[in-house]
Amino acid sequence: MSGEIGPVGADRLPYEIRAGLLYTEQGVWLARDPATGIVRLGLSDARQCADGPATFVELPEPGMSLATGEECADVETPAANVSVPAPFSGTVLAVNGCLASAPELINLEPYGKGWLVEIKPDRWPITGCQLLSAPAYSELVCSGGPIKPAGPPAPYPRGAHPSP
Repeated sequence: MSGEIGPVGADRLPYEIRAGLLYTEQGVWLARDPATGIVRLGLSDARQCADGPATFVELPEPGMSLATGEECADVETPAANVSVPAPFSGTVLAVNGCLASAPELINLEPYGKGWLVEIKPDRWPITGCQLLSAPAYSELVCSGGPIKPAGPPAPYPRGAHPSP
């Protein structure tokens, strides 16, 4: 596929990094539709690999306003609780409802069916967040940049109750 940079290389990292997308240092990808200005967000392949298999996803409600840095998704894995920060302020227009019953799509198709939310930015270009091109993000990942599991796992899975 011509839109891919990765896998980065067997001697480096086996991650797919898509050309044409923007990335945050935390491993969130952004795809902006220039006609509508709507930005779709998801976890990069490198980020989802670092965090492990998604077991539960919590997304905001459409219509919700988000500030820069505010959680726009919460992804639970056996290895980490991943709070995904909004890279810019805006209004949530859509969420990926498929993730409620199939959170594994984040791992299976991080740049396709595993997207998280669509947000209409308050302004573009955004300020206060450095976005990386695919080549710059690839360099960050290959250099061992800041993509690390986000936190300890949940004490027990959502919806499950601890034994008495």
